[in-house]
Amino acid sequence: MKRVNKEYFSWNRADEEERKAKLLQNFYRNLIIRNGCWGYKKSKDPNGYVRVETGKRKYGLLHRISWELHNGEIPEGMQINHLCHNPSCCRPSHLYLGTQQDNINDQVERGTFVKGSKHGMSLLDETKVKEIKILLSEKVLHREIAEKYKVDRSTITDIRRGKTWSHVV
Repeated sequence: MKRVNKEYFSWNRADEEERKAKLLQNFYRNLIIRNGCWGYKKSKDPNGYVRVETGKRKYGLLHRISWELHNGEIPEGMQINHLCHNPSCCRPSHLYLGTQQDNINDQVERGTFVKGSKHGMSLLDETKVKEIKILLSEKVLHREIAEKYKVDRSTITDIRRGKTWSHVV
């Protein structure tokens, strides 16, 4: 005869209060405190963030869950940024409510903002951008330059306007 576990928790049958209690229980059970930051026993994604279960086959970012458990809902258009600059940290006092621009400004101030060819999605490098700037000064059409470097025409326009690659002279 199969034994039934009366302690079994079902995300589907739980009400909002029970779900929050389960999240809190899991949150504190898996916490690791190191160098003032709160880490977690779960593995990190390639960007250093931790994802935890928030429902049946539903997962969320740990630092966002920590914010919501301790401070309430995250307003639309806002995100949770780290004062400690540690993406796996979930200590409430190390988190703040901010915008994407706030996060970028923090990265620029710290010197950790990734730009140019160091960015993983970059199709160009500094040498190619210098060549593009020379072609632009020679009044070559944006369309022709874009075809040559296999990028969108808007990329060439952004380079010309200094919107992107402004660090390349």
